[in-house]
Amino acid sequence: MEVDINDFVTFTKMKNGDYKITHDENNQVNIAKYLHKIGFGFAKLNSETVFFKRENSEIFPFSFDNIKREFYNIIDSYEYVNLPEYICCHDISNWCLQKNPIKKNVIFKHYLKDNLTEKEIHLYLLKASYSYREEFKIQKLISKLSELNFSEIVNHKSNFFVEGNIHYKNVSENQYLLFLQYINRNNKRFQFECYLTEYTNQNDIAIKPPNKYKEISCCFDIEKDYAEIEQYIN
Repeated sequence: MEVDINDFVTFTKMKNGDYKITHDENNQVNIAKYLHKIGFGFAKLNSETVFFKRENSEIFPFSFDNIKREFYNIIDSYEYVNLPEYICCHDISNWCLQKNPIKKNVIFKHYLKDNLTEKEIHLYLLKASYSYREEFKIQKLISKLSELNFSEIVNHKSNFFVEGNIHYKNVSENQYLLFLQYINRNNKRFQFECYLTEYTNQNDIAIKPPNKYKEISCCFDIEKDYAEIEQYIN
């Protein structure tokens, strides 16, 4: 995107013939408009102010300091036009570094305040929140197991030393695919472990350890590990 440097700064000739670089309110407005145009914004999310950048159909978490840094990088890489011949590029970079033209003032808030759609909130939290991302992966796996007709029971007997839900499916005469999920005392859910097991009786699954078992994954990821179980369920 072509930038006219005169939108961002004002060049004033002083009595001694030198030129002074400043930025007035119009320049501040132009900077804020430019930041919004290249995708930056902020919004309230769960009572918290979050900063972000939209790129194509994606949205990325940003800190306010990173927004300032990105603007400085644009200035420092000379991505602008119409620089007066009596001004050096380094002078613009030094001005930006010293004066820090991007501030959380009324102008910034007016032009960059935005709202996130439900889809954008989801995409933002997937990148910004570990707990949200982990819970989303859990729900995605549970939905897939339901689609594959896995049965679900609660493991009260600490089978495999895991207290939580068990999803299982009979894949051959005495073989069962087991997905075990640990749930701690604070009701925090963790990712599933996956085993290929052997039971004489299906009713023993929540009560007794298996006769044999093979670990497939200690932290099953439906995107990465599905191929590991595909041979058993097809």
